Amino acid sequence: MCRYEIDWPEVTRKSFAAGLDTIQALHLALQKIGIDIYMSKHHESGALIWIDPDDGYGFPVPKNGRDFLIGSDKAFEGR
Repeated sequence: MCRYEIDWPEVTRKSFAAGLDTIQALHLALQKIGIDIYMSKHHESGALIWIDPDDGYGFPVPKNGRDFLIGSDKAFEGR
C-alpha cells in the first residue's frame, strides 16, 4: 500500500493505492495523484502551474484519463 496526501489550499486530501507489490502500489498512487490534479478545480481554472504554464504536471494517468493531458504530459504518455 502507498499512502499519499495532496495539500490543496482549502483542504488536505489523503488517500492511498494498493497493489500486488510496492512498485505497483507506487505506480497506482502516482496515477491517482495525476487524476486528482487533472480533475481539480485548480487545474480547470488554470491556477495550477508546475514549472511552465500549460505544460502539464509530470504525473502519469491511467489510459482513460489521457484525453485531459496538456503540454509535455501528452508526449510522455505516448501521444
